Amino acid sequence: MQDNLEKVRTEIEEYLRANRFIVFRGQARNVEDSRMVFWDVDQFPSYLDFLKTAEETGIRLLVMHAERFDERAIDDLEVALEALSLPRDERRPIEKRIEALNPFIGKTSEIEMSFAFDNQVYVYSVAADWHADYEDLYEELMLMPPEFEDAEDDAPMGGFFSKN
Repeated sequence: MQDNLEKVRTEIEEYLRANRFIVFRGQARNVEDSRMVFWDVDQFPSYLDFLKTAEETGIRLLVMHAERFDERAIDDLEVALEALSLPRDERRPIEKRIEALNPFIGKTSEIEMSFAFDNQVYVYSVAADWHADYEDLYEELMLMPPEFEDAEDDAPMGGFFSKN
């Protein structure tokens, strides 16, 4: 993963233009497709190696998707937090984590390139380091059970019995 994908995105686009790739600006691929093979970005992080592999196979058409982090992502976190009605001492650390994401608004958070060759789809996918923090926070907020303010909700459910 990288911290500054803006620079990487610009470099990739310059390389693609200079090497006469045809770029299809597509959406991110569905990760559940069994025909997909992912580039090992942990051991081989260079996008150039991926692109040279495409060139060596004769590929000229490449699907590229660059995701920008926008204010709606922050808004979604804030709405989810508000729905939880947490006490201030639990709420404040989460608010700080949300605030820490504000400098990334408008920045590239993920880049995905892919091409099809011989009935397989080859994918290079990288995300900014800070994007993992966003995803973790989003998941935490979505998995927290909402607080119920009605005292009756804490009472055991009556009127039900088992015929066992």
